[in-house]
Amino acid sequence: MSPKKILTRLELGRIEIGHRAVLSAGCHQVVSGTRPAERVVSLADSYRRLATPGGLVISTPITARPAATATSGSPLSERWSFLDPVSQAAWRATIRSVHDEGGLLVARMQCPGSQALFSTSAGGAQQGRASSPPEEALSHCGAFATAMRDLEFDGIELCCVVPDPGSSYSAVTRQDSAAGEAAPQQPVAFPAEILQLLIDTWGSDRVGVRLSPSVDDNAMDPFCALLAMLNDLEIAFLHLADAKPIEPKAGGVRITAAAARLRHAFRWPVIASGGFSLRQAVALVDSRWADAICFPHEQDGPTLLEQLTALKS
Repeated sequence: MSPKKILTRLELGRIEIGHRAVLSAGCHQVVSGTRPAERVVSLADSYRRLATPGGLVISTPITARPAATATSGSPLSERWSFLDPVSQAAWRATIRSVHDEGGLLVARMQCPGSQALFSTSAGGAQQGRASSPPEEALSHCGAFATAMRDLEFDGIELCCVVPDPGSSYSAVTRQDSAAGEAAPQQPVAFPAEILQLLIDTWGSDRVGVRLSPSVDDNAMDPFCALLAMLNDLEIAFLHLADAKPIEPKAGGVRITAAAARLRHAFRWPVIASGGFSLRQAVALVDSRWADAICFPHEQDGPTLLEQLTALKS
């Protein structure tokens, strides 16, 4: 009998994974220990339990700020600067611990002041005119991208805040090559300059984008326009978080019409997350709406694979 599709290999650009059950380290991870050596060991151990042969782990959000601003006991993303020697030692040991188990680790990048970077305020750029991130933020993001590459992460995921399309935000525009005219501008904000910076540093085939889009029929046009732009960049994967693509159906899942349109708009691999049950995860991959499913960090990697293997059709 052939294995479940969720347990088969997948290429995410140049990131080749042995199965499609991805694990997220979560955004509330706290590292124990007061001495640097204890913190390094604690972080490495917490990620080792997520790793499996050929399995992909996505890190807790790491903020692209060169100086730490929070205190001990805060989430890791706020506690350490990515340039701090202890932070870099911890991530090196963590990457090694995941690699030793045969797994891969992608860094999730959280931009500092993301709302300010992605949106236009009442006194800022008008809708239809893209607002650029400040030069200082671009510099921080560039240094972050280089540092994560030099630490030998296997890829990088840009974690984006996509606001309500009804708000007044900067627009993504796309040239319609067939008509030779600009497509209508859609009110959706996106850090295109930061994404291009990541691509220049890593190559598009090791860069992913994480979005939490609405799948309401009345709010699809802005997201589809954004996905059309991402298609042209040929990124490694799109991570759709909390997209809620399914509705109940006897014996399985039914993909909503809005979610089907969203998936049709993007032609590269999609990782989906949203608290799906094991059966829902298997069904979503079988349906080809998602190419892989990201599970929360409450699961450890080996146990998750055992449960998926044992799951009866």
